[in-house]
Amino acid sequence: MIKPNHEGEMQVPSVKTHSLIDQICKSLTEGILEGKLKDGERLKEIELKKQFKVSRSPIREALRVLEKKGLVTLIPRRGAFVNDVTFEKIEQNFAVRAALEGLAAREACIRMTEDDLSDLKELLQEMKLASSGEESEAVMKCLYQFHRFFILKSENDVLINCLRNLPVHFMWKRFVWAYSREEMEELVKRHEEILEAFADRRCNPEEVGRVVRRQLEDSVDRLNRYLKSHNALT
Repeated sequence: MIKPNHEGEMQVPSVKTHSLIDQICKSLTEGILEGKLKDGERLKEIELKKQFKVSRSPIREALRVLEKKGLVTLIPRRGAFVNDVTFEKIEQNFAVRAALEGLAAREACIRMTEDDLSDLKELLQEMKLASSGEESEAVMKCLYQFHRFFILKSENDVLINCLRNLPVHFMWKRFVWAYSREEMEELVKRHEEILEAFADRRCNPEEVGRVVRRQLEDSVDRLNRYLKSHNALT
């Protein structure tokens, strides 16, 4: 039974509330990463309540989740504000992620089966097809799944949780929507190198970790040049 909370708002059951929070987080995250919600923009609770047709509680919980991910800042008595995207933040994030994903790849290499390699190859083919059609959203989806695959394959719960709780590393996603076909194809090429490293049984786990770290370190360098050429950051 749905009962009103102490504020007189309808309180939904906990399972549904959790689902609502996830939906709100997903919608707001996409809005921030795609630039629909601008840097420094205030996220007003009253407007969010109307938008998502929910009570205040799930909105506040969702905003706290986004704060942990580094997407918003909560200021007492003022509200929630979208964080500015700066290259310094992105660079710091990539440095940590490169080290952690390199470790994940090293541990995943030991456990990688032929079926796993086949699954990664299939993701790479999907990424390649999407890049040829200049479907940037599909490319980013495959990219996320590719990295998530070997991170989970590490079977290191501490490492997996660290990467899961690291502030969203796709803070730069909004800029990738504008990547040209050539730039997306280059992204695919770098992930082909990762797959080759996993597939080469002569390649030791340390080398696989180095390939992944180099790919991420190279990504932030390329991103820096891209942002400067497009005057995307000030």
